Amino acid sequence: AAVSAATVAAPALALAGAGNRAVELAERSFDQRLELGDQPRLMEPGIHVVSMALAQAELGDVEKAEALARAAYEAAVEARQIQGHAWLALILGRVLWLRRLPESLRWFREAASLFSDLDQAGQRRWCVAGGMMVAAMHGDAAAVAELAVTTDSIDPGPVQMMASDVMRARAWACVARGDQQDAKQLFRRAGILARARGAFALEVGARHDLVRLGEPGEVVDRLAELATMVDGELATVRADHAAALASGDTGNLEQVAERFETCGVSVLAAEAMAQAAALHRRAESARAAQRCGQRAAELDALAGGVCTPAMALAGEAAALTRREREITELAAQGLSNQDIADRLVVSRRTVANHLQRAYDKLGVAGRQELAAALGTSGRPPA
Repeated sequence: AAVSAATVAAPALALAGAGNRAVELAERSFDQRLELGDQPRLMEPGIHVVSMALAQAELGDVEKAEALARAAYEAAVEARQIQGHAWLALILGRVLWLRRLPESLRWFREAASLFSDLDQAGQRRWCVAGGMMVAAMHGDAAAVAELAVTTDSIDPGPVQMMASDVMRARAWACVARGDQQDAKQLFRRAGILARARGAFALEVGARHDLVRLGEPGEVVDRLAELATMVDGELATVRADHAAALASGDTGNLEQVAERFETCGVSVLAAEAMAQAAALHRRAESARAAQRCGQRAAELDALAGGVCTPAMALAGEAAALTRREREITELAAQGLSNQDIADRLVVSRRTVANHLQRAYDKLGVAGRQELAAALGTSGRPPA
């Protein structure tokens, strides 16, 4: 009876924000389920790993959640446990949806197909909606349109624990279509719904989406309150993100990006660094803007390509043209203007003009600072 109850209680605790208790209960129940052996009336042991991974991800230990879910997924596939296979594919999609977007979408599609075979419409709908959210953040308009139609066609069923996340997915579909006003309204409604149901961890995600759209002021106080109610670092960093953006504190915003990266959520780290770049640019701190823009690009690459309004703030105004980058990289390697002109078959004056424009964009005084600004080693070419 205790093992059966834990299949509901552990994920409920995770979504309510009691992630530490959820992990403890799921671990204990997993061990008890193994001791019970072959029990056709009980769900497979992997369902307790689903709860553990869900809770770990909400706590902000995404790397651990991913490793746990992957190991259980492989075991379920090897044992041909179809239910476990489906649930673990679903949780891998959710664990990775702020970490590696293309891979997350793949897991959601696999889980949706498995739940369709199992004739479990409610769980399939969660998978399709999760995929829609990820596709929107990835800028895959065709996938968003396809998954939106599919979501609408599936009966939500009686289990509504993820209803606010389905609403968030619809909001992100609006973002992908360029309709930010409708998106913001849906994010607000998702936050209200999650709060009414006591799903405070889900509420944090919905409220934080407004920060990602550049509206930190209206949620900063509620996120600070939620950070005291929801276990783990991730809720705290999201609250600090709202506070840093609302106050225009670029130093704290850069620290927030680093803390998001530590939590394993590359998408949020990239967005926060892009927002820092925009604030630096607004303050006419070109070098800091370039540095943050480059770091945002590196985090974007880890996430697999983020296409969100926040990510767009990394901007192209501070980016070098192809020719400017070509010339500055050669200059950083120690070549003189004449050497560069000879290599590229252009005039020395052209090289000097390109270098000066690059200096202005990068916020550097001369070629001695180029290697650090470009993130290169400064070694001479082969």
